Amino acid sequence: MVEYTLFGQKINFDSAMVKYFDLKYLIGEKVKEAQRSFFEWYQECGSFEAVAKTYIEQATKLVGKLALKSAYDSVASLEDTLPYRTYLEASFSQSEKMGFALLSGCRTTLAEIQRLSPQEKNNMYSLPQFRNLLFAPIEKDFWTAYALHMHLLNRAFNEINYPNLYTAPSEEESMAIFQKATKSHNEKEKLLIQALELWPLNEKLVGYIYVNYPQERSTIINIMHSFHEEISMDDE
Repeated sequence: MVEYTLFGQKINFDSAMVKYFDLKYLIGEKVKEAQRSFFEWYQECGSFEAVAKTYIEQATKLVGKLALKSAYDSVASLEDTLPYRTYLEASFSQSEKMGFALLSGCRTTLAEIQRLSPQEKNNMYSLPQFRNLLFAPIEKDFWTAYALHMHLLNRAFNEINYPNLYTAPSEEESMAIFQKATKSHNEKEKLLIQALELWPLNEKLVGYIYVNYPQERSTIINIMHSFHEEISMDDE
């Protein structure tokens, strides 16, 4: 649990929600790493024909190593509870059940491009947009892996009577309480704290506190840092 003092009162953020944002940040960083690796590989291929030969293999490696394995490794001692091979098989199986099978977007994108003439493909190879088009379904799979990981881990830990490992923020409830706080006089600060605990990255709420309570800015900045976000001083 992460704890701060805001308006002279303790404000607590649930550990499972902290893990939710930590994982989101990790996957975001791995997307950047995957993009660099993919662009280097793409450049080395030299032609679309060379790209097409190993595109699915490259996508599989990136999604497996940088998305699924990174998410798996982020949970200490998970091997004792859920072996990686079981986790990997469950991830691919669950993605199909949920209607967005991992790597299906890559296969569809490649198949659509293959319908173009050889001349068209060669002309497009040097365009950054074409390279980005091929990376897009890989990036989407990273975020699919993020959702799958939380789903699988929450289910696995619940089966052994543990609470959820990850908890998503209650965005709608946070916004409703925030709206109530802006109209309140006697309980404004209490309601602002409640809204922030439910969704620490509520931009409207964070901006409201930052602008209207200058004495709390350092706390708000520290809270944002805890969840891997920044707040611009231009919001003053």
